[in-house]
Formats: sequence, C-alpha cells, structure tokens
Amino acid sequence: MRRWLLAFALAAAALPAAALDVPGLMKLLAATNEVTKPYTERKFSPLLVASVDSAGTLRYKRPDLLEKQVTKPRSERYRILADAVVIERGGKEQRIALSSQPALAAIAASLRGVLSGDAAQLQRYFKLKASGTEEAWTLELTPSDDAIKGYVERVVVAGRQGQVSRIETFESSGDRTLLEIP
Repeated sequence: MRRWLLAFALAAAALPAAALDVPGLMKLLAATNEVTKPYTERKFSPLLVASVDSAGTLRYKRPDLLEKQVTKPRSERYRILADAVVIERGGKEQRIALSSQPALAAIAASLRGVLSGDAAQLQRYFKLKASGTEEAWTLELTPSDDAIKGYVERVVVAGRQGQVSRIETFESSGDRTLLEIP
C-alpha cells in the first residue's frame, strides 16, 4: 500500500502544472489585501544614450490605493487614488484627475487592476491574455481603445503565485519602462 501511495505521489509530481487562465490568475492576485515592497525601475528610450533608473518602495492597499515612493535619484511620491493621481515633488503637490487624462487612467487601471485581481477594471481598457502556470505566469494587456493605443502599445506583467514581480510597459513612442519588484 505504501509503495502504491509513493508511486501515485511521484506520478502526480511529474505531471505538468496546469495552465493558468485569466480568471484563475485574477483569483490569485485578488488574495492580496496589502503589500509594501522595494522596486527598481528602468526607463529606456531611443532618444537616450542610457536608461533612466530609479528605485524606492511600492505600496498597494485594497481597494484602490497605489503609492510609489521614489528614493533614488531624487525623492518623489506618486499616489494613484480612486479618481486622481497625486504627485509630490520638492514640497509641492500636483493632483491630476483621471477623468481628464484617458491614457493616465488606463495606466492607473492597469496597475490597480493587476494588483487587485480586478479583471473587469482591466477589461475596460485592455484585452487580456494570460499564459504560464501559478509558479511562473505572464499577463499581457493590449489596449482596446484607439486613444490609449496612441500612448501604450502593451503592458506585460509577470509573477509567481499571487505576487507581481515585473511590469513592463511598451509605449507607442518606442519608449519602454521596466518595473521590477523582488
């Protein structure tokens, strides 16, 4: 009997991991209520000789707070709220209503929608394609609106289980931003 159980366990372990679809991935991501992690970001542009690098802390708190505290190369803070983006730099605060900037609203939705596992929010702006398994997945977001396509070509998010480890944004201008969350 023990040999049979051992053989069954080994056979089950040898099976390939099940492919992950969008609903399955959203369920994994939705399990996160709050997270605070360090990040590094690199901005690449055909107009620049080298990348522009930054680092800091990324914080997400359900339902809709996303905060990026930049510590390098200079101190800045970006907060994506329910209806606005707030930028704090040099002791001054600038508030931008998401309703006035469709492309910014789409980027905010891509970040919040992924971190919260909210497929409906993502599908307002993007077509979704998931691939991989729970251990190594990728979610590709392709804009579904022509106005957004003018700014964003696609966003590729990667991670493991319910944790995002990488967000790469390909802009229509040829610029690319890579955000890594160890």
